[in-house]
Amino acid sequence: MLSTLVPALPNDVSLWVVNVALVVVGLLLVEKKAVFWSVVASIAIPAYTSILQAIMPVTGSLTGDMWIDLCCTVLLVALGNAVAYNAGASTGGTEILVMALTRHTSLPVGHAVAAANAVVAASGVVLYGPRVGVYCIVGLILQTVIVNGVLEDLKCHKVCTVICRQPARVEEFVVRELCRTATVSYGYGAYSGRRVAKVMTVLTRAEALRLQRYVRSLDENAFITYVTTSEITGRGFRWV
Repeated sequence: MLSTLVPALPNDVSLWVVNVALVVVGLLLVEKKAVFWSVVASIAIPAYTSILQAIMPVTGSLTGDMWIDLCCTVLLVALGNAVAYNAGASTGGTEILVMALTRHTSLPVGHAVAAANAVVAASGVVLYGPRVGVYCIVGLILQTVIVNGVLEDLKCHKVCTVICRQPARVEEFVVRELCRTATVSYGYGAYSGRRVAKVMTVLTRAEALRLQRYVRSLDENAFITYVTTSEITGRGFRWV
């Protein structure tokens, strides 16, 4: 958009200008650790773009189909952004605004992405006409959905509760093999009337699968429940 408004500026130079301006905003509104990685990204991405532009100049669509261009761009950018957000950083550019919004407001990341890029998407209608403008708006909506979906998937954990005949060995496996901890509580089976121990732990998907296989090898009649959650705070997971 900046290149369109100022024809003398090529795309890669415009990217440098925008990123430098947004880095300054980040220094004022975002925590310093996150800004450091955002600065790295803000330098690396324009540099990468400039090198590619020099090696293989692109002046138009590579596929000849705007819809395919949009899908590829949104998918790649949204995946990269979600991974960066999950690590507490950003890929620079308007993503610094996203970090500022999530820090100073109650907006979830996906909605912050929409808010930070809404003006840009709407401006596409004015600068490039209704057809391209609508593509911009559709791309923004898709990016918001993908970022939210990927973030939920990256933060996904399993709350596993195990009831079996050898709870002590399950505890030992969780602590020594999975390097996690567990909470043990006791109750009575409503049908059998026997006293049972319940071992509850929070694991990744891969760890939950390992636990399942181990418990089945101990007791074929073991009872295991799984609850999927994307919000776990505490030691070993994510601090508030």
